[in-house]
Amino acid sequence: MSITGTVGYFVNSQLPAWQKNLRNEAQHYVQLRAPSPFLPQIAYGVLEFILRFLAGWLAGLLAGYALHLALDSLTPSALPILC
Repeated sequence: MSITGTVGYFVNSQLPAWQKNLRNEAQHYVQLRAPSPFLPQIAYGVLEFILRFLAGWLAGLLAGYALHLALDSLTPSALPILC
């Protein structure tokens, strides 16, 4: 298996745990935001948004990279299947 395949497999196997962790952290900021004054509410809201965005971004990054490799394998110079 190539290094790309190994890294892809590792990231894919860890992705659900990473997403769950990011979403749990975002939920933590939701709970902190409720009883806070106005400015901390904004900061907690921004942190919550960033963490939820990253949870989705990780999956998109993995899917985009896999699609890039799949489409690049169809070009004339192609990617070597086995190194």
